[in-house]
Amino acid sequence: MIKNGWKRGLALVAALAFYGCGQAAKTTTAAAKTDAHDHEHEHGHHHEPPHGGTLVELGDHFANLEFVLDKASGKLTCYVLDGHAENGMPMEASEIALKVKLADGSEHELKLKGVASSLTGETADKTSQYEGVLEALKGAEKLRITVPALKLKGTDLPGQTVNFPQGSAASAGHDGHGH
Repeated sequence: MIKNGWKRGLALVAALAFYGCGQAAKTTTAAAKTDAHDHEHEHGHHHEPPHGGTLVELGDHFANLEFVLDKASGKLTCYVLDGHAENGMPMEASEIALKVKLADGSEHELKLKGVASSLTGETADKTSQYEGVLEALKGAEKLRITVPALKLKGTDLPGQTVNFPQGSAASAGHDGHGH
């Protein structure tokens, strides 16, 4: 009986250490949000957009959207990514209807269509990549994109507006704040 006692003790210590790490991460996040600044964001926590675009955080590290604009063709691509912006998260939707406001004040509706991929097995109705072309986006430097409410993996996510190419405050991490 004593021979197995040390194994149980080791298992208990390992379980407590694992649980404690998760709790410490949550506490650190909460502390970062309640720092002395007049705005909320997590210091030192930044995700790089894998396609060189603009990230928009959905939920609290639940998922991200990455917008990439091809200025020559006016094609806007939206990638649906996991909370760390590392892997695609297929969404059950054949399109995403965006509202786009250009720097000149003109407003447009752009429907991004789902893109199928034989490589990933994604279909146009369940995909992590959406694309649409809008003539007015050719040569655009700055725009404001309004994303509708979305449902991803059974979770309802509220709509939001993002400045392109700057991104949303929640997605920007500590970059661009000047302190």
